[in-house]
Amino acid sequence: MRRVLLLLILTSVAAWQAPAVELTEGRIRLVLHERSGRFSLDYRADLQGDRYIPLIDDTDPRTSEIRIRDGNDVYRLGSSPRFDLRVERQAGGRAAFVWESSVLRITQRFSFVTSTSARLANGVIVELIIENVSEVPREVEARYLFDTHLAESRQAHFQLADGERLRSETEVTPSSARSWWATPDPEREGVGFQQLIAGEGITRPERVVFANWKRLSESTYDYTVNTERTFSLLPYSIDDSAAAVYYGVEELAPGESRRITTLVGNLDAAGYADYSVARTESAELLDRASDEAAPELDARTAREELVSVNDLLDEIDTLLSEDAELDAEDVEVVEEILRQLENRREAYDTR
Repeated sequence: MRRVLLLLILTSVAAWQAPAVELTEGRIRLVLHERSGRFSLDYRADLQGDRYIPLIDDTDPRTSEIRIRDGNDVYRLGSSPRFDLRVERQAGGRAAFVWESSVLRITQRFSFVTSTSARLANGVIVELIIENVSEVPREVEARYLFDTHLAESRQAHFQLADGERLRSETEVTPSSARSWWATPDPEREGVGFQQLIAGEGITRPERVVFANWKRLSESTYDYTVNTERTFSLLPYSIDDSAAAVYYGVEELAPGESRRITTLVGNLDAAGYADYSVARTESAELLDRASDEAAPELDARTAREELVSVNDLLDEIDTLLSEDAELDAEDVEVVEEILRQLENRREAYDTR
């Protein structure tokens, strides 16, 4: 019996440790797990360190998921044998999951974004495109399940845009006042998982349910909130919270598709009221300074390197002069650029 149990555990571990596509931009690392069809999202709080903080629980990425309801049928993407799965790398550092069955084609695209208060990418736009490839109309809806973990050591596991803190099962209807929800990290200021549920360019879900992860995960699709329940399910799951985000039913004629757009990323108090999908000047400067390999040093390359470094320093001066008052991230980015330049100088010194 022990050998059978050990085999089951090893098989489970191997399933989510399968090949993955890893993309990094700014402070965000996005990992697409190719076999399970799940993604991990990590945040780099300190540019001088190599440590990334998981924004959603990454103990087993399969605990976060998407479910699609097609009429009376419910499919868990990445687990349903009805769908074939592939990962596509796309231009501009983007990537996508594509699930295909005989009746539906579902694409989940990821693009890095930077909020207006940040210098480097701190979030990801996620587009879920559901296309009816059958010959009859279909009524489809979708549910995201995010297995949160950062605030589980606190009584209030969730924070809403209007300031409300959630300590028990709750159902929320998105609105302009409740345009996002988050799980702040109590140990690191300015770190937390956040999802936009209203705002320009964001598809507003029908409702968001906050409850115990095990209860939500074991529900087939719909879930009825009991405000008397906490985020525990004794004795199985203690202080284990999650959020289920429901996008209501929509009828698709043959060949039609629907697009569900959301934004997830590190906690920004402004709620990503404005954001950019283009790379920021700071990101470009940091990339130039972080060129890993110094070229062979001769008279020509020495001149080229000197010109490049001088241009970089001029651009840093311009960056600093844009703001009357620098914030902590401005300083951190400039310090990291200078540190990378010092690393390049040392690479030459060792030759």
